[in-house]
Amino acid sequence: SPTNEAIAYYDPGDDLSGQATATVTGRRFIKVSGAKQVGSQALATDTLGGNILVAPCGAGQQAIGVADYDCAVGYKVGIIRGHKVVPVESGAAATAGDVCMSDATGRAITWVSAASDANKELGVFLNTPTAAGQTAIIALNL
Repeated sequence: SPTNEAIAYYDPGDDLSGQATATVTGRRFIKVSGAKQVGSQALATDTLGGNILVAPCGAGQQAIGVADYDCAVGYKVGIIRGHKVVPVESGAAATAGDVCMSDATGRAITWVSAASDANKELGVFLNTPTAAGQTAIIALNL
């Protein structure tokens, strides 16, 4: 029989669950905000459930996905990720085909290059929102 097996926690493209460490707004990018809870890492007896700790993405930060819905601190939130097409709130006008990144509040804006490669590319706009607060249709690349 096999010994010392490595079994994946998640498969590529799977949606995940997280626990909010800050108030999360649905249809916005969220990031990892702390170490994964221990529930699924071993035979833990706690009630944490092994969720990933998440918070809103800041400007140019790497997202783990898009929040399924609004969520208060300490509650669970669904994380949409993978190579899916999802609605994300726009942070400014954009053009279909533009690569997107997160603004300071997790909304989708047109990617801006940074000398340090600090701004992470999160997907591509499939529509043309004309102002902040509109629905951007994003083909995720997470």
